[in-house]
Amino acid sequence: MVWAVARRLAPVLGEEIEELHGAGVVEVLKRLPRYKPEKSPLKAYIGYAAAFGMRSYIRDQRHTRRQGYEGVKLVGPGAAWNVGRWDGQEQAVMARELWAFVDRLKPRWAAVMRMYYGQGLYMRECGDRLGVNESRVSQIHKAAIRELRRLMGIA
Repeated sequence: MVWAVARRLAPVLGEEIEELHGAGVVEVLKRLPRYKPEKSPLKAYIGYAAAFGMRSYIRDQRHTRRQGYEGVKLVGPGAAWNVGRWDGQEQAVMARELWAFVDRLKPRWAAVMRMYYGQGLYMRECGDRLGVNESRVSQIHKAAIRELRRLMGIA
């Protein structure tokens, strides 16, 4: 099953089939203990897990970790708070102001913002540290962004 998914995704993702297969098998083995037969057929579960593992592998191979705070767009393109458009001194001032707003968020929201933007962690890594899944981190992040916009008067 994993080989079939690897053969299907290799041309799309531009990667060697063997590499994708390995990543897919690892993900299937990680997820198999959580399989619930009443929710989905095993074949579908394995296919989903394998494809997820392969895409994660490609993402990790192609993307470098975000470094610190430079260029972060907390409030969307074109907004005055888009830190990536400021020179060094202005950027430092804006960063301090943004982090002051982050400090006013709920503790969990602030923790997600600091891990994601300050430490450059992926949402999955943030979730591992908080004991929640990646989806929940995304929800917290979205709520924090919404609250930051409200606090800054941009909402």
